[in-house]
Amino acid sequence: MQRKFVKQDIVSILQRHHPDWPIISTDDPLAVVIGNMKISLNNILLIVRNAPDDEAEKAIVDFFENIMSGKQGGGSTEDLSYATAKTRLLPQIIPGEFRESAPNLLFRPFFSGLGVACALDEDGGYELLQNQVLAAWDVRQETVEAQAIANLEAHCKLDAFEPRSGEEGAFVVVAAEDSYSAARLLLPQFMETLRASLGAERIFVGIPNRDFLVAWTPDFSGRQAFAAKIRRDAENEAYPLTDELFVFSERGVSLMSADQISDHGR
Repeated sequence: MQRKFVKQDIVSILQRHHPDWPIISTDDPLAVVIGNMKISLNNILLIVRNAPDDEAEKAIVDFFENIMSGKQGGGSTEDLSYATAKTRLLPQIIPGEFRESAPNLLFRPFFSGLGVACALDEDGGYELLQNQVLAAWDVRQETVEAQAIANLEAHCKLDAFEPRSGEEGAFVVVAAEDSYSAARLLLPQFMETLRASLGAERIFVGIPNRDFLVAWTPDFSGRQAFAAKIRRDAENEAYPLTDELFVFSERGVSLMSADQISDHGR
């Protein structure tokens, strides 16, 4: 079982690698203050959630060294106005248990224990928003999420996809290098374009981890192999989400029915 990292673990690692950094003690369990820079721990806690200790330590050191060298944005999101931040907002699907270490995280329940969060996108990463940011902005959660979805829709290419064929049926893989592949499941226009490209009234979708989305037609010959691989990937890949299988149709997103799950060998 992997160790659950908390703020003090991160501070200890930083003090060991960079004893020259002026780390200031604060009561905020989800931020570290180094000199005059307040750095959110939301992203790094998610990154190291399932990582072995040695890999987690390297990720933590790299993350903070990038920030301290100016490669990633630091500071407090609350210092930004909504007018300034709104063009950088994007939606993210996150594991529900992440709220255990971030209870004030802006969060809307999704399916299968997952949640929809909103991220402030930055070069090299993103920061998940917390409720106090909305209070500072005086903006409703629904408004922020709608803006985030609109931004990601605009970011994605909505041209017809090029499905790959099996012995029967077809599938499409989305593995964009932008940290929002799975989050595309939240986009009505994107998903409708994907469904139209596959030429089916409904399509099945898996999001085993943050950086991967796969969709296929009901008659796809490799559907049982896909279901098995999605389960393995959800257990073994970085940024895991779920092994649940979804349906997308003109009515939106839902979970597979029991009969559909059985047809996929589960």
